[in-house]
Parts: sequence; structure tokens; C-alpha cells
Amino acid sequence: MALSNQAFLKNLVPSDAWDTFVTEVAAIATGQVPAGSISTAELADNAVTVAKMAATLDLSSNTVTLGTIQISGATTIGVDDTGYDFKAFGATSGAYMLWDESADSLLLVGGAKLNVQGEVTVGVDDTGYDVKLFGATASAYLLWDESADSLVTAGLVKISQADALWAAATTTAYFRSSCSATTGEHIALRARAESEAAGAATGETRGFYSQGVANASLYAGHVTGIFGNAIAKDASTSVTIRAGFFEAETEATPTEVANMYGIHTRTKAHIAPTTAYAIHLLETEKMATGFPVDAFLSLKTITWAAGDTIATALIDAPVTGTVTSAIRTGANLTATNFIEIDGSDTCTTFAEFSAAATDKAVETNSGTPSGAVAQIIRVTIAGTPGYIPVYASKPT
Repeated sequence: MALSNQAFLKNLVPSDAWDTFVTEVAAIATGQVPAGSISTAELADNAVTVAKMAATLDLSSNTVTLGTIQISGATTIGVDDTGYDFKAFGATSGAYMLWDESADSLLLVGGAKLNVQGEVTVGVDDTGYDVKLFGATASAYLLWDESADSLVTAGLVKISQADALWAAATTTAYFRSSCSATTGEHIALRARAESEAAGAATGETRGFYSQGVANASLYAGHVTGIFGNAIAKDASTSVTIRAGFFEAETEATPTEVANMYGIHTRTKAHIAPTTAYAIHLLETEKMATGFPVDAFLSLKTITWAAGDTIATALIDAPVTGTVTSAIRTGANLTATNFIEIDGSDTCTTFAEFSAAATDKAVETNSGTPSGAVAQIIRVTIAGTPGYIPVYASKPT
């Protein structure tokens, strides 16, 4: 215990209590303080330094301290079921932290901030608690729902990542989950966008939207909007591997559906590609032991019965413009059959052409033989034009 100014202290302590004050302050220095024996009035001066304290300090009335107080042990305010408000002010007007005992809440008011520079844990393993973060818009919040083990966004809440320039290739969002169930759907990432607009709408509702963008010089690289990779590993058997699965369906009975596409692919080129330009590229890669694919393009029907009309055309090309070749094969391709129709299938019309005109795919026959040959099909083989006769009736 050090008394920096005895005369100053005497001005603070009543004269009839001075002897008691000196005796008890001396006892503090030796750690022999009777519980509750030092009152607030006796320790109101900042020049009194407590070196040791082995009992309770009774601050039963208002105390104003202008200096530093150091507490090196446990501090308890109130007792179980009976608490007291505790307020700590900041350097900004109106900013403070308040423990509100009546609300059982710790409040940060007037711009006061919580700056956590270490680990924060809420709950323990197998016992969690809800955590809710509100936004500036009504009913917008982020909720950790401990009972559902889910992170929920409600209202007009968006999850976004600020633009950042990475020095090395990386994955900015990664979802991985494992499942041991043998039935049902296991989904790592699911997106759904719903339109509630009534009446005419020109907007577009996209359940998932992805872009790959190249903003700088890129040589021998790839820019991919969506990349899907399905892998069967280890002891997988009797599985269907699909790198991409797209389904368009109507639920219940919509009033009207103008167009319906399982896949709609569109390319837009502002400059001519120097190597190849295709809407769809179907590619197969030979591995250590190569084996041929059954087909580059396979058409399949489900739940249709024999005799059902499944499509007006297998391939429909209602385009406007000039096409150099409707179908073109590579220079190194050896084809056993250019077009093959299985004997069990029924093909009413192998090829159908619209009205004929001169120098078109199909022309009206004006040469010989005439009569039974109504039209001719124009072909070019090795640069030399030729004609295939089309009989009006099956020849005998």
C-alpha cells in the first residue's frame, strides 16, 4: 500500500474515521482485510493503490474513479438470479456496451462494435444454438438453425463474394458431401428460382447461371461456362454415368407453354473463330484400352409404345441461310454405312423434299428416260455433278 499524499487523503476521509481508515488500509497491504470492512467513501481516492486484497470490497454506494483500476482475479457482479446493469462507454458520443440484467442481454449501442480476433464457438458437439443475423431490410436475415442443422437465408438475402484477383488457380466455392444410402437422390448443390409475376413478362428465370470469362490474353486455354464431370470409382458396378442431365417438364396443367426444350444451346461470336465453330461438339477420348462408342448421338424414348408417334422429325433444321454441307464427314473417316435403318424399324419415307426447282437438291425430270422417272436428285461426286432417278412408282 502506498499513500501518495496523506494530506490529500485526510481531506477526503472524515476526521472521526481517519484512524480506522489507516488501520484497515495497512491491513490491505498484508492481505488481512475483514470482509466488507472497507467502505466506498474510504477508497474513493485514486492515489490509493491496493497491493493485496484477500476479502470482499464493499461498493454499496455510487463511486466515481478517474484513474486506472486493475483487477487481477475473478470478478462477479450480482449473484445467481439477481444481477445488475453494467455499462462501458466508448470514445464516440452515444457509443457504449451495456449488460442489461432485466433483459439478460449484452447490448452494443450507438455504433459500438464487436471485434473478435480469435476463435468463436457457439455450443458444443451435439448441442448447438440458433444464431440469427438481421439485415437492413425488413424480414431479411441469416439463420443457423441448430435443430435442422441448416444455414438458412430468409427474405431478400443474397450470398455473394466480392471480386478478387487470384494469383494462382483456385476453387472459390467447394461443396462436397458423402452418402451411404442406396436409394434416393443425393445432391451436393441445388438451385431453384421461381417466378411469381402475373401477366406479360419479358424477364428470364434461371435456376442456375454460370459464366466463364476471359478478360486478358489467353493462349491455348479454355473458357467454360459450366463443366460437368461424372466419375465411377473403385468398386462401382451397374451404374449410369452422366456428366450432364437436363430435364424440362410441366407440372400440373399450365395454361400455356409456348416452347419446350430439353437443352437449348446458343453461340454468339463477334469474331470468326480461326479453327472451328460448332454449336455442339461431341468428343470421345481414347484411354489406355480404347473401345468404340455405340454412337456419337443416341436417341432414346421412354414409356412410349410401339406405333406411338413420338416426333415429327428426328432432326429438324428450319434455318434460314446457306449451308455448305447438310452432313459432312471427316477426310479420315471410314464408314461402313452412311445411314442405316434397322430391319425391324418402319420408315415410311426415307427422304422428303419440298417443291423442286432447277439446280436444287431435287429437280423435275426433263431428260431421258422419261415417264416413270418423275424427279431426279442432284449429287456431286469428286466435283462432278450427277443425278439419281426417282421413280413415280415402284419399278418392276
